[in-house]
Amino acid sequence: APHDQFDLLRKSAPVFWHDESKGSGFWAITKHADVKKISRDPRTFSSALGSTFIPDQDEETLIMLRLSVLNMADPQHTRYRNIVAKGFTPRVISKLVEDTNARAARVVDEVAGRGECEFVNDIASKVPIQTICTMLGLDDELWPRMVELTNMMISGLDAEGQGAGHMAAMEVYALCDQMAAAR
Repeated sequence: APHDQFDLLRKSAPVFWHDESKGSGFWAITKHADVKKISRDPRTFSSALGSTFIPDQDEETLIMLRLSVLNMADPQHTRYRNIVAKGFTPRVISKLVEDTNARAARVVDEVAGRGECEFVNDIASKVPIQTICTMLGLDDELWPRMVELTNMMISGLDAEGQGAGHMAAMEVYALCDQMAAAR
C-alpha cells in the first residue's frame, strides 16, 4: 500500500478528489473519523450509486453488484446487515475461530506431503471460502465449486481465461437460492 501517499493525504487533503484519465474519478477519504461519519450518513452517501469498486461499472453490472450487502443502500443495507449480525455474536465467533483454525490445518496437511504447492489456489482461496460455505450451511461437496466460482468472480475469468465473472456470480446466487428454497 502507498502508505506515504496516505500520510500526505491525511495531513494535507483528507477529503481528496482523485481524477482518472479513464473513469469518472473518486473521492479518497483518508481519516478514520471522516470514514465513520460518511458510513453513518446514508442519505448523503451511497455505495449503491456506483458500487464500492473504483472502476466505473455499467448499469447491468451495478444491478448485480447491488445484490451484495456491501453495495446496498439503506434501508435494505441495514435490514440485511441486522440479519447477518446475528451470526457474529461472541460465542459464534469463538466457534468460528476454532473451526477455521482446524480447517486451515487440514488444508495445509492436504498439501504438506507434496513438498510444494501453489499457495493461493491450494491454501489461501480455500480456507475463507470453506469458512463462508460452512457459515451458509452449504454441503461439503459444493465447497470446491464455490472456491472455483469465487476465484472466477474475483478475476472475471474462467479456467480458459474467458470472461466468466458474471456467469460465476449467477451460479453462486443460484446455488444459494436452491439452498434457501430447500430450507
